[in-house]
Amino acid sequence: LVTGAGTLGTVPGDITIAQGAELEFAVDEGDVKKTGAVSGLGSVLKTGKGTLQINNDAYDESVQSGTITAQDGRLDVKGVYDGILIVDAPAIFSPGNSVGTLKTDVFQLNVGATLLMEQDATGMDKLIANTFIIDDDAIIEFALTSAQPGATYEIFNDPEGLEGQYADVNYWTSFLSPADAYYWNLTVDGYSVFASIDANAVPEPSTWALLILGAAGLLYWRKRK
Repeated sequence: LVTGAGTLGTVPGDITIAQGAELEFAVDEGDVKKTGAVSGLGSVLKTGKGTLQINNDAYDESVQSGTITAQDGRLDVKGVYDGILIVDAPAIFSPGNSVGTLKTDVFQLNVGATLLMEQDATGMDKLIANTFIIDDDAIIEFALTSAQPGATYEIFNDPEGLEGQYADVNYWTSFLSPADAYYWNLTVDGYSVFASIDANAVPEPSTWALLILGAAGLLYWRKRK
């Protein structure tokens, strides 16, 4: 059990979790950063209303991983986690630590859980998974901090190919709030989902800050059944 409250904490070093074992990060407040690889056949549980950041850049892809489950608060994972990543309500999950990329085997977003895709001047979050499982009543938020007119970002990728509803651009666009739909265009090429900012819809600099501040209530959406 690793706990964190109130102040920024760092948990360094590689961790291998044996099959049948569980490592719980109980982050009640503040932030905890886990540096070094997390691997093994065991499981990781994120509890508490604080934020846990896992930097798995040093992960060895030849080592099979177990399950990471976020039950509350926020979880950011960067790098590679070759296992199952599950997000339960009311937890928030975001690829990378700030803007970044996560590669995992299975990504599962359950009812009421939130996937936060962040974008700034450096790029946009990217989630790579061999299997996507997204509940009809899951939540996705596009958090914009700067406009890059005409820029295109690969936000979701399945190396084995998107199938079924996940290959349908209408499936992904149905997640967009009216505000997001105004600024973002989504496309699907069979393996990836791309997001581009509509250059004609980008606001003037004087109104961009107001948009960010005022869009908090609009950036959340629920997928309509």
